[in-house]
Amino acid sequence: MISIIMPHKLGRQQIHRAVQSIHRQEFQDWELIIICDGKADVTPSSPKEQVHETEHTGRYGNVQRHLGIDLAKGDYIIFLDDDDLFTETCLIDVMASLKKWEYPDILIGKTYGQHGFLPHLPFTRPVAGSIGGGNIIIKSWLAKKVGWPEVKHGTFSQNRYCDFKFLNACWYLTEKTYYDSDLLISMIPRFSMGT
Repeated sequence: MISIIMPHKLGRQQIHRAVQSIHRQEFQDWELIIICDGKADVTPSSPKEQVHETEHTGRYGNVQRHLGIDLAKGDYIIFLDDDDLFTETCLIDVMASLKKWEYPDILIGKTYGQHGFLPHLPFTRPVAGSIGGGNIIIKSWLAKKVGWPEVKHGTFSQNRYCDFKFLNACWYLTEKTYYDSDLLISMIPRFSMGT
């Protein structure tokens, strides 16, 4: 099973499109953990979904990912922000890539965003800003051991730093990391679709 962790910023209406992009997947062995920044303004639409509240902090993303990791029951964790979308074949492609690379501890794919495909290649290990929570798949045991770092204010650059800090800490615990240049995981529609 794959645990999908979705941080949710209150009032962000794009969450419904993000959730629909999960339900449209051919691969259905998943759980969705939605973690709200404050009081929940969404309700689960299927038994595979959980909605949890955190104290409203204005630190969208990091606190929610940290809690989601603790709640995850799947073998692997993947992150999807509430304003992003999985590609139509994301999870089936992820499973094929995991099998191809003999089930690594960390698998890195691509995200289509503002500047085209991310990360910018070539790299041996990504640099800060070239990867984000939305293009990594990680074994649950490893994510739980490391935990998602938290910051006090949650600006964009601080969130990107946490993405990199999390992945960097995981790298120190495993050598079984692969980048699959053919694996497109998610899209950032506010850039790629003009919304």
